Parts: sequence; C-alpha cells; structure tokens
Amino acid sequence: MSRWRMVGLAAGMVSVAAGGTAAAQPPAGSTRDPGEARFVYEDVERFAGLSRDLSCDPESEARWAGYLEAGTPGLKAFIERKGLSAASLRSAVCGRPEHYAALGDLPGRLRAQEDEIGASFAALREIFPEAVFFPTYYFVADFSAGGLADPAGVLISAETYAFPASPEGEGAAAGPSVERIPYLVAHEMVHVQQAMVQGVEQYRSIYGPGQTRLALAIREGSADFLAWLISGDHTSPAAHAYGRQHEAELWEEFRADRSAGDLGDWFFVEPQRDDGRPAELGYFIGFRIAQTFYDRAPDKQQAVRRILGVTDPETFLQESGYRGGG
Repeated sequence: MSRWRMVGLAAGMVSVAAGGTAAAQPPAGSTRDPGEARFVYEDVERFAGLSRDLSCDPESEARWAGYLEAGTPGLKAFIERKGLSAASLRSAVCGRPEHYAALGDLPGRLRAQEDEIGASFAALREIFPEAVFFPTYYFVADFSAGGLADPAGVLISAETYAFPASPEGEGAAAGPSVERIPYLVAHEMVHVQQAMVQGVEQYRSIYGPGQTRLALAIREGSADFLAWLISGDHTSPAAHAYGRQHEAELWEEFRADRSAGDLGDWFFVEPQRDDGRPAELGYFIGFRIAQTFYDRAPDKQQAVRRILGVTDPETFLQESGYRGGG
C-alpha cells in the first residue's frame, strides 16, 4: 500500500443480515444522521501535549508507551492492525523530529475540517440513503499507514498527511498536507459502506490469496470515485494527472494482466521507474471504470448501490463499458 494511505476492513465486524448474509455491525457511536457523526480528537490532543518534549533518550520510550496505553478504541484498533508499538513510534519520532515537533497544532487544524467533512457525509447520504457513519478517530503514529476502515471506525493516522502546504495547495515534496484529509476520510467512509453492503467476509475476500489487480482497482477506485462525488476531490491527484494524459496506454497495459494476483507497481508502492509514473495508478484505473459505469447509468442512486456492492469485478468491468477513455 502507498506511503500515505492504506485501506481495508479488518475481521470482527460481523453480524447476520436478512437472508443469512454476513454483514457489518456498526460500532458504538455510529449514526445514520451525518450531522451526528462523531470525530474523536482525544489521541491527537494527548500527542500535542507530548510534542513539547520529543527527546530521544532511552527513557523516552516509556512516554510513548503511556500514549499508546491510554489510546481510544480507534488507536487501539490501529495498534492491533499495524503493530504500532512504543519502540516503533520512538523510532519514527527520532527519525523525523522536526516533523513530529510541528504536530502540536494538529487538533485545531483537524477540527477546522469538520464542516467540510460533514458536508461530504451529507452528500453521501443523498446518493446512498442507507449510509452509516462510523466514528472517525484521529491519532499520531509511525507512518505505517494513513487511513483505515475498521470495525472500530475510520482510523486516520494524521502524521502521514501533516506536511506543510505549498502555494498550490499540496503538501511539501515529502507528502500531502492536512488539508487533504477530508478526501481521505470520505474515501475510508465509502469503504465502510462497501463492507456494509457486501458483508464483511465478501468484502475481505479480495485481499490476500484471492486478490487480483482488477478486483483491487475496482474496490479502491470505486471508493475514490464516490469520495470524489461527495467531497469534490480524491486522494490520488498525481495518479489522475498522469493517468488522464496516458489513459489509453495504461489501460492496455493493465487490461492484459488484470487477473494477476501480484499487484506490480499499480498499488501501494512507489514505482521504481524513470518514466515519471506516480504511485496508485491502479486507483485511477478503478476510478475511471466506476465513473464510466455511473455516467452511463440512467438511475444514479441504483448505480451507487451497484458500485458499492461489486463482487464480480470482471462482470462489472463489462457492464461499465470502459475501454480506456477516449
């Protein structure tokens, strides 16, 4: 997965829906009212206090152990998912002391985004009335992931997006700015809806041994497309800028190996090439497949349900009519 974003829903959020299908059970604090959606800042507020002293002496690990032990359910879920530890957090802090020292203003910068995120949640309810809004947890970790959809809620590891904004609105060369987190939250909340519609076991089935490039492209690209539809932007600007210029050739390359189980450099890694390709071009391909399907559909609300519920990626590709742009 990319340096900035990691996705997927963990095991554990299971109930039985009508007809016996395994479905997601919303965690405590979830709501169907976007105006009541919860944003949890407790972890970033505690980190802001600790950021005044980021010494790297051997005893400092105990400080990070205390931060993790006092974590919210969201931070606890991230610890379990990503193996975050006091040692890994200390190593990250000591490796990027100036970056972590500048995170003291995170709580305020994140709170300032509530209206923007709330508007995207309201838009999600408009296009998908059955939407459920899990709590969104913000915390600081060790760069092991950016965003995760989890049984506990939407998990946002904010240090991965907390780079200084450039005049163009993007982060510095090292990474994206906090101002792009609303699009990440929208993306992860769409993943929540996918799991609710498909059922957790079906949702998880495309990861690991069952994964294919096409299945992952449609899963991630669909989340990016619907996030764009509700928030006005997406999480892969570099991939889209490059993809629009090279769409036909990218599709021919992707199409030939779309059933491959290995992901190549289409997802989650920085391509080791000298041709200027950015990361996450698989997201772009999936976005365009979902967008083409949506644009052709006469019933847009039904199209959203279909996009959220894709379980047969090859059939969905054919239904979409996508042929590499044009």
